This record gives sequence, structure tokens and C-alpha cells, in this order.
Amino acid sequence: MRSLFIIPALIFSIQINAQQVNWDKIREAHPDKILHAGERKPIKVLMLGTFHFAYPNLDAHKTDSANYVDVMSPERQKKRWRNSQR
Repeated sequence: MRSLFIIPALIFSIQINAQQVNWDKIREAHPDKILHAGERKPIKVLMLGTFHFAYPNLDAHKTDSANYVDVMSPERQKKRWRNSQR
């Protein structure tokens, strides 16, 4: 019988103490405000790419043979070397 009182009281107290959202402030916020905040320093980004070396065209998306990339070709290796020296 006691738990019948405790559970609704607990639910009510959680609702009373819940965070209130200011919807007017959210609606008035400009979504691109961060883009118009003046001068900012550029950031450094690390880009990482991967290839399926031992998974020949068994992906869900089939790549046309005209679009295959031979990452072991001499020209690709030179490009990779140049990019790694930056």
C-alpha cells in the first residue's frame, strides 16, 4: 500500500524538477550564428581513407571496373608519398 503512494510521488517530483526548455529562445536562434562570428583561426584536420584489399567487389555496392583504383600503381604511390611529406 505504501508503494502505491511512493511511485506517483516519485514520478511527480521528477516532472517538477525536470529541465525547462525555452522554446521561444530556440526558435529565435540563428542556425548560422557560429559562421558569422568574425575571424577564426583555421583548424587542422586529419583525413583517413581505407581500401578493401582482400574483398574484391563483394561489398553491397558494386563498383564498375572503370572506376577501380589501383593503390599500388607507381603514380598512386608517388601521390601518397607527396601527400605524406606535407
